[in-house]
Amino acid sequence: MEKGISVVLQNPTAEEKRAISGLLGKDYSKSKSIKLTAEKIEKAILKTKFGKSLDSISFEEIVEAYHGEPLVSNREEEMRFLSERNTYFNALESDASSRLFVSLIDWIRRTKYNRFYQMYNQDLTALTKAMQHLDQAFALFPLEDYEYLAVFASRATGNPHAFDANENEGKLFLYALQIIYSLQQHWEIRELNAEERAELLYEFRIMTDDLLNFVSVFQALGVNKNGKENMLLHGAAEEQSFFHLPLKEIVKLDSVTSASGKSRLFMIENSSVASHVVSELIKHDLNETIVSGNGQFKIATLKFLDAFVENGGTVYYSGDFDPEGILMAFKLKKRYGDQVSYWNYGLDNYHMALSDEPVSERRLKQLNNIDDPALQPLIQELSKVKRSGYQEKILTKMIEDLKQEKDPSGT
Repeated sequence: MEKGISVVLQNPTAEEKRAISGLLGKDYSKSKSIKLTAEKIEKAILKTKFGKSLDSISFEEIVEAYHGEPLVSNREEEMRFLSERNTYFNALESDASSRLFVSLIDWIRRTKYNRFYQMYNQDLTALTKAMQHLDQAFALFPLEDYEYLAVFASRATGNPHAFDANENEGKLFLYALQIIYSLQQHWEIRELNAEERAELLYEFRIMTDDLLNFVSVFQALGVNKNGKENMLLHGAAEEQSFFHLPLKEIVKLDSVTSASGKSRLFMIENSSVASHVVSELIKHDLNETIVSGNGQFKIATLKFLDAFVENGGTVYYSGDFDPEGILMAFKLKKRYGDQVSYWNYGLDNYHMALSDEPVSERRLKQLNNIDDPALQPLIQELSKVKRSGYQEKILTKMIEDLKQEKDPSGT
């Protein structure tokens, strides 16, 4: 008799309690649950008047006869489940159309807890369909040129909306892309916000909303991937235009330089502050390059800055004195290292920019993982004062710095 076979009876009825109590010789009248083992029941039956007639038959045989199939222990059931699951993924691998899909299957096998195993347990039919689409999608990589997500999804699955972020297959597609990217680069698999999703897709040459994904640019020049000068940037610099450059145009760029001839640009977080600074530059005939991400780092902003930094340029960042602004500064520092300097972003600037707007403890906790020594004094002061500071209050200082055309490092 298998010693480990057992069952737990939850919320037994009064009749069940009386029957079990009578059989086992134990009072279960006040029990909310009763655990019964096959071994206990078998021994109890053998002590009854039916014991002799059942002497040659085990309780296990009785239960098997009742159910019409052999009893299986939890361990045996688990082993059978794992074997069947392994067979399923082996079959997917053997039919794979791409090396990337094989890499994905290998990662799934090596990872005990993952969404694919969870989906295997919950909806095998949906998983099979999704895995077929993933294999077909991965077979299209690497893409020769940038492609809209809807076009890519249509080619891979026949449905242009299959990989939309709000669709189950779209979520699984992004999860699979994270896995593949983590095998190639330093990437932490996590829940992604909209901009992180766009950046991940961009790494695979897939674009989402490229016309509304833009960066605001003033006085920059560029060279396209075909080796020719980018005439859009050239014309905007000639016209002294501060304009929105969409991702659709940024993907053409191979390198970016400052129209001033200086290997620097000023990244200003707040769009209205950036616009005011540009107006002052034009008014005083000053030639500096200004970039604004309009309050956030869209993929367009980061890819434009990539093209500038990779060409040897330095980014001078100025933002609001709040947790969100500091996090943006730190993100740039992590991405570009010594090619990022903070501009008008010290303690003196913070006190000049102070407002009455409180900063909650919840927002301050966002800064706990920042390890840049240059930002620590500001973080400590913000945590102490608990009030935001805004760029609008230091506009005069920013413009005076640009008028003097001095090295902005440390200001």
